[in-house]
Amino acid sequence: MKKVKIIANPNSGRGAALGKILELIELMSRDEYEIELFFTHKEGDGIKFSENYSGEDFIICSGGDGTVNEVVNGIYLSKRDTPLAILQSGTVNDFANAQGLPTNPLKFYKMIKNFNIKTIDIGLAGDRAFINVAAGGMLTEIAYTVSAEKKASLGDMAYYLEGVRELFGKKFFKYQKVVNFNIESDEFTGSVEGLLFLITNSTSVGGFKNMAPLADVSDGYLDVLIF
Repeated sequence: MKKVKIIANPNSGRGAALGKILELIELMSRDEYEIELFFTHKEGDGIKFSENYSGEDFIICSGGDGTVNEVVNGIYLSKRDTPLAILQSGTVNDFANAQGLPTNPLKFYKMIKNFNIKTIDIGLAGDRAFINVAAGGMLTEIAYTVSAEKKASLGDMAYYLEGVRELFGKKFFKYQKVVNFNIESDEFTGSVEGLLFLITNSTSVGGFKNMAPLADVSDGYLDVLIF
């Protein structure tokens, strides 16, 4: 009997996460999985739940990119290679979409039963881990400034509308400072001026599916884009 820890944001994706999790639990109960269910309610819950080991064989995360990031950080801090499956239910779901992970609970359940595990790269920014993207500069605060209410009613369109508002509502470029990026890598070393940088692990960033078309989560590299 496998033990699984499910970490879910019940408010994610206009409340879609809760229905998906309940359907998945019903399916998994037929195979006598031992199931622990944790709901996140505040920042840091995903890290805490995934870092604290309670004998689970794998973790299922249901939520958006923010929830996934917290769970990944908890696994990283635990220093365990606990397999992670992502049942996407957030607004954008960049990483899960880029990997083609099932959105339907039944198809997701079949994937779990097959238990094919893929090793992926992670990036580190200070003491924080990431599996999809680290970004800074122009427009990158939008992910944090869009309210939960707007995301619930508009979905990923809420991010695009906020971006347009920032660009044209505040004479945006007039107040943007050009930043000097110092880069040191095998492919390029030098200083570059820019307004925005993206350090990506997968092809999808901010809902744009081919933002980094050559990125591969298992090639041992992170792809860097500077605008």
